[in-house]
Amino acid sequence: MSTGRVKRAEQQYDGATRLQIVQELLQGEHPQEEIGREYRVSRVTLWRWKKAYASQGEAAFTSVPKGRPKEQRPIPGVPEEAKALPKSAASRIAELERLCGRLALENDLLKKVLGRAPSNSDTP
Repeated sequence: MSTGRVKRAEQQYDGATRLQIVQELLQGEHPQEEIGREYRVSRVTLWRWKKAYASQGEAAFTSVPKGRPKEQRPIPGVPEEAKALPKSAASRIAELERLCGRLALENDLLKKVLGRAPSNSDTP
């Protein structure tokens, strides 16, 4: 059974568009409800944007990356020439190098174990 409500499509706006919407709100030429309908933004979201603009100004809508920049994050076991590759390729190379190391250790272990075992050529 339908409630009659229309589900809104989620809309994401960049900082410049958010700033424009807030400035349009503050001009007061159109009611908040009309602007919300036009941009498909809830009144709560508009209120948050206005509050952020009031406290931080235009800086509230400029995106600042969080954390360390990705190019500074070292990937263990990746040679210098592989660092120029895209992250997915560099991580794949590191994964394959770890696998090669593990296989080399297993081979050494098997050689030692098989070296101690009696060979099948000694039996008649």
